[in-house]
Amino acid sequence: VQRILGLSVLRINANYDLMARYGVSASEILRTVEMLRVGTNAGKIFEGMKRFDLVLRLDLDVIKDIKEIHNIPVMTAGGKTIPLGEVADIELVESAASILREGLKRRLFVEVNIRGRDLVGYIKEAQEKTKSTIPLLYFLEDLPTEQRQKMVQGL
Repeated sequence: VQRILGLSVLRINANYDLMARYGVSASEILRTVEMLRVGTNAGKIFEGMKRFDLVLRLDLDVIKDIKEIHNIPVMTAGGKTIPLGEVADIELVESAASILREGLKRRLFVEVNIRGRDLVGYIKEAQEKTKSTIPLLYFLEDLPTEQRQKMVQGL
């Protein structure tokens, strides 16, 4: 079966009750999270006639512990800073590593090695057994006969 899970994703959900208590705006949390991933423009560097943007970005690959992300400072309306973890729920979750699509439908491959029996008989049996177990939103499709025969012959 094609592997679809396995990508770790950092999920940061703002807690609006805590944001109101500390006087932190949603735009400030968004700006902080944006700096984590995309970076923020901190100025320009001039080298002769050339100009380059100076971008600050936190390298998440360096962070070993999620608690370090909890401690990233966020500015309050009063000009003080508090840890991001005080106003947002931060967790590392497993997400889809890849999502393949074909014809606007999600696609998942299942490959099998068949030994000791004929390919056509195996496919017919698999289709019969999965008719009642696959939900209506899903469909089972195998390769056309010509493609199957070419694959079996190694062409």
